[in-house]
Amino acid sequence: MRRVAFYDTDSNFYMNPMHIAQWDASQVTALSGADTDWATTGIAAWKNEETNYSVIPYKEKKDPMNGWAVPFVTGHKYMIWWTT
Repeated sequence: MRRVAFYDTDSNFYMNPMHIAQWDASQVTALSGADTDWATTGIAAWKNEETNYSVIPYKEKKDPMNGWAVPFVTGHKYMIWWTT
């Protein structure tokens, strides 16, 4: 397990929560019938189901400041996105 900090980012990310999902082959296989374009309904429906991912809140006044600190389990792939 490792801790990764994303901080001091562009102002477009200010106060936006980070969304993170484990994105190994099993997750990709589960969506194999869906088009992999985010604009399509298959993956859009997957993203709309909040049990598929975690939401990491923006930390304004903690160490490190103005960012997100996230623990990652090594040996896996992850997908990260922000919504505005």
